[in-house]
Amino acid sequence: MTLERLSIATRRTVSVFIVALITTSSPVALARTYLGSGGTTCTEYVAIKQALPDIGRAIDLWLLGYVSGLNFYAYANKQVDLLGNQSASNVISFVQGYCAINGDKTLNNAANEYWIQISNRFAR
Repeated sequence: MTLERLSIATRRTVSVFIVALITTSSPVALARTYLGSGGTTCTEYVAIKQALPDIGRAIDLWLLGYVSGLNFYAYANKQVDLLGNQSASNVISFVQGYCAINGDKTLNNAANEYWIQISNRFAR
């Protein structure tokens, strides 16, 4: 059965279950408090993107907001817009690639690594 054919109530139940699973089973989530999806492991992110694309897109929006917040901070402190030549697909593609080889890391780790790499390119 496809996601489109599931009832709204079923989709909500599945969503609540996944959120509960992520927040209670991830060792990283137990060690730190995150706002949003930052504590989601890369393995969980990849699985969610495949099984529940709507929830995956919501997580991607968190990623974009997080990176935008880093950019705002950089601009406020250094008058540098590091995302000026980047796109949303750049961020998401990087994170998906990072997560494919770093399943035990979190989305926070992936987004921070993206930020470090574009910061280093700017510094050259």
